[in-house]
Amino acid sequence: MSGTDWNELERAWQSLPSTATPAVAEMQRARRWQWWSVAYLWGEVVTAICGFLAGGWLLSRGDTFSIVMGASTIVFVAAVSTASYWARSLRGERVDDPVMQTVASAIQRVETGLRLARATLWSVCAGLVWLAVLAASVHLVGGAAEYPRGYVAIAVALFWLALVLAGTIVYQQRRAVDLARLKAVEAALKAEV
Repeated sequence: MSGTDWNELERAWQSLPSTATPAVAEMQRARRWQWWSVAYLWGEVVTAICGFLAGGWLLSRGDTFSIVMGASTIVFVAAVSTASYWARSLRGERVDDPVMQTVASAIQRVETGLRLARATLWSVCAGLVWLAVLAASVHLVGGAAEYPRGYVAIAVALFWLALVLAGTIVYQQRRAVDLARLKAVEAALKAEV
């Protein structure tokens, strides 16, 4: 949203009934974290590009281990990118009432965040499959030189996946509470109409 859009929303917030206070808080939170949302999206894009390039580079090396890992890296990046696209493709309903639209926008932001969390959980699953392919490749087709590097890569990736999983679970729990509160606000506003 542009600065003008945010200013219009602030004016609309001032006219909201007190039952919409949680929606107002959610929209203010969205404004504070808008930069993070953009940075997160660009981080995903850059990471996907780097992942595809790394997979292509591995494929170009030509040995069996590199071909297996290059192909699995490309499949992994494609799966994670698809999950991210799915999470962001949620479209909310448009309503004429500015108060209800503010609540609907707040609900959509929370639902999109929860979809991103679900996509992240599926991405962790894809990461575990990729690590299984890496472990099997190191053992079955890797040379002695790949053993130490392969196991260090697996250890680092498992630690990272554990952090991502824990953070996602905490995020989901917090946002589920926000969604329930906003749905209650929406129901209360619809009952007033």
